[in-house]
Amino acid sequence: MDAARRLLIEGELSVAEICLAVGYQSVGTFTTVFSRENGRTPAEFRREARRFWAVGRLWSPRYVPHCFVSGWNRQD
Repeated sequence: MDAARRLLIEGELSVAEICLAVGYQSVGTFTTVFSRENGRTPAEFRREARRFWAVGRLWSPRYVPHCFVSGWNRQD
């Protein structure tokens, strides 16, 4: 399920493609097992996880003002 969660967050594969990629033959079985382990369907997990990770991406170093970064590499 770790691989499925990673693919749902990072990849552009459909749930059916992920189902096959992680070794399930039935989307229904995959969805049932995934929902039992994660508390939500694969589609719900993808939506929520991407919303969460998108917020984290907004705070990359390029958005930090220069005055905060300029002293990081100084050796006092």
